[in-house]
Amino acid sequence: MLVEYNIETKKTEILYESEYDSANIQGIEVNDNWLVWQDMEISGTQDNIYVMNRKTRETKKVNSIKTSAPSFTIPALIDDSVYWIEEEELIDNTIKGSIKRYDCINGKVDVISQLNSIGVHNIHLERNANKLLWSDEKDNKSYYYIYDTTNGKKDIIQASSNAVMHPILVGDYIISMEAKNTQKFMIFIFITSKQKKVEKTINTSMVIIALTI
Repeated sequence: MLVEYNIETKKTEILYESEYDSANIQGIEVNDNWLVWQDMEISGTQDNIYVMNRKTRETKKVNSIKTSAPSFTIPALIDDSVYWIEEEELIDNTIKGSIKRYDCINGKVDVISQLNSIGVHNIHLERNANKLLWSDEKDNKSYYYIYDTTNGKKDIIQASSNAVMHPILVGDYIISMEAKNTQKFMIFIFITSKQKKVEKTINTSMVIIALTI
């Protein structure tokens, strides 16, 4: 169950009880107006995202997924919107889906990007302030996507490798891991505003990428 504990009054309020016997409530996000969480059947075959108005206590189901592929749609709450990755279909052993946005005020859902391939390497949305980050593959190449939630602008940056792992946003930088060959690996620093690139060869099993946003 999801509970709220008032530190001043020392009272506990139950906000939500899972509908599953074997449940995993995770992805809790909160701001001044909204509380968001994910209620998931522990095997991952059923997955729901909920949003609660903190003033009225009204709770709404944002989405509901039943899929043959485990779905880990960890939500990201930014202002009055909820964003998540939704697995939609399995084609030739490749999970495809989209990144969706839910408007907490009017209840509308729209798609901000389609995803060609979803796996453990890119199942989570990363964010910093009002920007979202994710990775995807196209024509055997990997790309970073930076989405500005204030204006809908999407920047696309091609990765130096076709194997990108868990990119994250840190301040004005993207930190990511890119696998190269077994002998040599590269550290790349991309300064997108000046279109400059610095690279260094190292002997390691992963690559650290830093890109200014």
